[in-house]
Amino acid sequence: MSGSKILPFKGVLYNQERVKFSDVVTPPYDVISPEMQEEFYQRSPYNFVRVDLAREEGDARYETAQRTYQQWLRNHILKRDEKPALYFHHQIFKLPDGSEVTRKGFFAVRKIEDFSEGGIKPHEKTLEGPKVDRLKLTRAVQANLSPVFSLYSDSEKKVDHLVRRLKDAPPFLDFKTVEGERHQLWKETDPLVCKLVAESLEGGPLFIADGHHRYETALNYRNECRQKTSSGMEVKPFDYVLMYFSNMDDKGLIILPIHRALHHLSDFQLDEFILMLQKHFRITPVSAHDPVSLARLMTDEGGDSHAFLMITQNPQKSYLLSIRRREWLNSPVSAAVPKALVGLDVTVLHRLIFEEILRISPKALADQTNLIYWKDTGRAIKETCQGSCQLTFLLNPTRIQDMRTVALAGEKMPQKSTYFYPKILSGLVVYPLN
Repeated sequence: MSGSKILPFKGVLYNQERVKFSDVVTPPYDVISPEMQEEFYQRSPYNFVRVDLAREEGDARYETAQRTYQQWLRNHILKRDEKPALYFHHQIFKLPDGSEVTRKGFFAVRKIEDFSEGGIKPHEKTLEGPKVDRLKLTRAVQANLSPVFSLYSDSEKKVDHLVRRLKDAPPFLDFKTVEGERHQLWKETDPLVCKLVAESLEGGPLFIADGHHRYETALNYRNECRQKTSSGMEVKPFDYVLMYFSNMDDKGLIILPIHRALHHLSDFQLDEFILMLQKHFRITPVSAHDPVSLARLMTDEGGDSHAFLMITQNPQKSYLLSIRRREWLNSPVSAAVPKALVGLDVTVLHRLIFEEILRISPKALADQTNLIYWKDTGRAIKETCQGSCQLTFLLNPTRIQDMRTVALAGEKMPQKSTYFYPKILSGLVVYPLN
């Protein structure tokens, strides 16, 4: 399989004889607040946050991560598998409405490509800060600690058929997190099956769902290592990156919205702002504030319109904003928007409301000068009504077909336009680069 772009690997995993998995795994580093970080530190002396997001400041954070990671390897808290494997995973979780969903995927390593080669399709913009942080951490521990979450298209479910016998056996890992998610993991070490799985994905592109910063970090690390290494045909570990592969044609793939809140808007007057909105949107007062009712309201309105719920600091003054899709396409503001982006709700919100009406510059939006992102609808409403921000705009989730269209066109959505729910846990399996 040396010529394949997707390979099994000898993963580094926690030793089940030494730790309880529910005590050591974490969400990805970029969603861990200081309060969550402290909680994870208290949960276990071997919690993954101590490597992935150590609490020391500056470069001491990376020195601590390196020292901790190496110590855990020496003490067999972490163990490297003896055989290369593909690690198949089920993540069983509940949606906000209470329904249960199983997302299926597998961990493997994928040959790193420049985006210009066309095999890897991003859809969101990245920031330099997180890439600098992750590059320093990669240099320190010489490992991919968390996977890039990628999507492939397999309407015939060929991968599922190839590993059906594997999943008939009990998983080697089966646990529930403190938050209630169930995780199951199987190892496929048969070289033929691994080869067939890899070949079934070779024909189409991969779409980055989550982990754009991690992928670009792996790309930068590869280029850095190539400059230090003598050239040759031999493939090096740094030529590959840890990925989690999931089928975009599977019903277990869920996207939730990421809402936007605005704060510190100078000279902002709500009544004047509503008058400006009325030139473009139908505006309907809304009395309900429970997340389920609001989500249903936006779904109903979002069929032939771009729809948003605008929450203000006054619980009695919240509004449903909607504009017909055809009206938006005929507006002068949409004329300068790339075709692949023009049909997105988040584009309408950013271009028409934030930039055109409120005169917030694209740079200020990128720098989050006046912008906060919310994933928890209930918290977004509560924080707004308590005065933490001036306005919050609730959105419908981005559709998977829209993400695909944007990526295939080579365009980029605004940051945090998609929330693939739930996140892939960090600490399930690590890809060593040395």
